[in-house]
Amino acid sequence: MFLPTQALELSEILGQIFEQLENKDNASALLVSRRWFQVCEGIFWRHLESTSDFERMLVLLGEAADMYVGPEDNASPYFRLNLNRYPIHKKWANFEKHSAFVHSIHLPCLAPYIRACNLIALKRPPRRLFPNLRTLTYTNCSDEHDSGIEYLGLFMEETVLYFSVRLPNMDTGYSSIQAIESISTMTNLRYLEVTCMNLNKQVVESLSGVLGDLHKLEVLVLPPYRAVGTIINRLATHGSIKEIRSKDIQSKAIHSYVLPRVLRSSDVEEPSIGHDAFPSLTFLTFCANTEGVKKLLLNGGEHFPSTIRCLQVEMAKREFAQDLNSLFHIMGA
Repeated sequence: MFLPTQALELSEILGQIFEQLENKDNASALLVSRRWFQVCEGIFWRHLESTSDFERMLVLLGEAADMYVGPEDNASPYFRLNLNRYPIHKKWANFEKHSAFVHSIHLPCLAPYIRACNLIALKRPPRRLFPNLRTLTYTNCSDEHDSGIEYLGLFMEETVLYFSVRLPNMDTGYSSIQAIESISTMTNLRYLEVTCMNLNKQVVESLSGVLGDLHKLEVLVLPPYRAVGTIINRLATHGSIKEIRSKDIQSKAIHSYVLPRVLRSSDVEEPSIGHDAFPSLTFLTFCANTEGVKKLLLNGGEHFPSTIRCLQVEMAKREFAQDLNSLFHIMGA
């Protein structure tokens, strides 16, 4: 039986210290003693925040090879990884041991890692890949291509509470739709953020369909001009949604700012608020012209949610003063 004689031999104190250190320091702490290794290992693997952290996880699947297959300016061990005929059972067991420690992953662009992702997709054991994952972000994808995003679903676990994704600016959107549809597997999701330079009609419709399966969702963040009637109607009877917001991911510099394309009114539903709609909503963002906003307010009438404390209206074009004054009158009534 282990009986500590000094403060630094207590697991609780050691754990609190390691949690305050950066991973590069914890990498050294792992080598100090068996005791420190036992306490620090789980903390060291808990958050995969950088590209090197992510690659460190993938390297567990294969063996180092002499042949270098990566970019000339990249000395990453991942690009010396031999994945031919891997992973064997022993490698999977090691991967699963460490993946169980992981609570959050900030994914890099997956395009350079298609080789490993494809292997995981084809040969993974019939168990959850990251059984204790709570936070997942994928915001480093390219706006010019969607390569790699088809593997995003590999990391979506039902344990995830926070998910943020930036989709590529693609008119076709097939891979984006595939990624959106995979979100439904994260049934315990509380926070969902979907950003994109231009989210097309098909992706918005797919997202609307997925939202009905996320019964614990509390916060939804969308690109500008995408909080439309199609989304509002899907969430109207949602019992836990508290905020529907928008987030602009573009640079504010005038020379680099591109106005997002607005969905045509014929491509979206008109909002309809019935009895007992939005029982928990406090912040509502809605994209429409003045007439559309009037319909939202007047359609709700006495049923308009009393819990809403902030209504953010997004208008893609300048409106006439008399129309705005009429809108303000309705909102103040």
